[in-house]
Amino acid sequence: MTRKAVIVEKGKDKVQQREVVIALLLLAIVMCAAVYVFVVPRVKLEIRTWYTEGMFESINIDFLLKNKGTVTIEDLTISITIYNASGCVLDGFNQGDITIKPWRKVALPNIQIFGSENNTHYTQYRIVIEILCTARGDRYSAHIEHVTEEPYLTLTWEDRAI
Repeated sequence: MTRKAVIVEKGKDKVQQREVVIALLLLAIVMCAAVYVFVVPRVKLEIRTWYTEGMFESINIDFLLKNKGTVTIEDLTISITIYNASGCVLDGFNQGDITIKPWRKVALPNIQIFGSENNTHYTQYRIVIEILCTARGDRYSAHIEHVTEEPYLTLTWEDRAI
């Protein structure tokens, strides 16, 4: 082998070693992310709320709970109340004994209310959400409030409850 061929061979070895090191670093980053997302115990509950004003003064409010953590959320109790601008309760519900496994969703009952013919699109509504639950033996609670904004007929909120 000539001197030139030996230098070329050494250069190829260095490039191959660099590629192996880069591949191992990328693999380590992917593994750390996967362990964090799927293995490390985390409590993360999100609630998505959709507010829609429709025809004939009808207002529809939908709710979806999402467990984005890695532990089961148990004994979940949720209370949702809708208030008008003067503070009067329009509608709401209480639901208890809900269990949500990791990476699962639970749709809650929707609320339909009827606004006034004269001021449906100019009235603000307040949506109050209270959540109590247990995860890994610890007790968690959350209080979330939203106020509708005019002139929007459709609003979406996504909140981290826990």
